[in-house]
Amino acid sequence: MEMAFKYGVSFNEMRVTIRGESGYKNIPSGIIKNGVREDSHGVVQIHAPSHPEITKEQMYNPLWSIKWMAKEFSEGRASQWTEWRKNFAQKR
Repeated sequence: MEMAFKYGVSFNEMRVTIRGESGYKNIPSGIIKNGVREDSHGVVQIHAPSHPEITKEQMYNPLWSIKWMAKEFSEGRASQWTEWRKNFAQKR
């Protein structure tokens, strides 16, 4: 909640997105397409190929990744998360 407040974004949107993406678990993606696991990691499911500047250590650091997510939301990039698109994109 602190990071949502700091960046002026919706705590509820972040909460629902994280719940849907990882179930609040600090894990690799469980999505498998054509026998290949999606390359997303951590509690906020950062997609590694889309963000090569982010290390796996950062992806699996909940404090770092939640802060990064809040910043992304504040800069209008929440739509990179499937769960945000499913739950909030059409309501805007």
